[in-house]
Amino acid sequence: MKLTTENYFTPENKYLSNSKISAFIKDKYYFKQLHIDHKIEFKQTPSIKLGKMIDVALTEGITPFNIIYQVKVLKKDDPGLYEYQKTHAEELDFITPAEMDKVLAIVNSVARQDAYKELKDYEKQVILQTEKKMGIWEGYAGVLDFLLIDGTTAIIVDLKTTQSIDERKYSYSCEDYGYFRQMAMYSMLVYDNYPDVKEVKCRHLAVENNDLHKVALFKFDQLRIRREMAKIGMVMKNIAEETLFAPQNLSWEDANVLGEE
Repeated sequence: MKLTTENYFTPENKYLSNSKISAFIKDKYYFKQLHIDHKIEFKQTPSIKLGKMIDVALTEGITPFNIIYQVKVLKKDDPGLYEYQKTHAEELDFITPAEMDKVLAIVNSVARQDAYKELKDYEKQVILQTEKKMGIWEGYAGVLDFLLIDGTTAIIVDLKTTQSIDERKYSYSCEDYGYFRQMAMYSMLVYDNYPDVKEVKCRHLAVENNDLHKVALFKFDQLRIRREMAKIGMVMKNIAEETLFAPQNLSWEDANVLGEE
């Protein structure tokens, strides 16, 4: 199955991702309910929504952002836009004026950085996948915000919103949210899809989601990323071998005995 922006975040996506692995590490029963049985509906938190909006604005551009995210208008203020929003309501994601102001302020803070301007030659929102049968899974995949392939070297840059760009606090956030593992998984995907690449450099462009919108740049230690890659391999093996996920085929030999003393 070829993964696209249309099917990546759907139940049809049978590829493991960092978020799926995170769910398994958290609780395998939660993982099953969320990603196999689809009995738990994913709830988008305000911080996730903010990060997604900023990703769209900074990787796809303000025009695509304005097509997806709009502030509702009154008919008396803009009859044309009012009718458009009314007839395309299911396609639009309506946000408040305060949310719009916050996104634009953060985007402007990032966009004026030289580090962001240097990303203009990078591929944006790159979906990579690897075909590697693992139980019920077809392989693993990820969406990279920015990717540059330069001969035998690759550079991955991910955009992140955060409460603080203080190095110590941000390092803790990377541990809490699995960012080291995420970058390791992205690196694995790059190595799999670009055989000539011998070195992958991982970076974060982080911006505070408070009123100051301060920006910081972080590079990941490659030895730590290599260790995370080894851990990912072990977790994937556990997921593939987890019998809880296999289709049930019971015989009476599997029956539990009730009332036995």
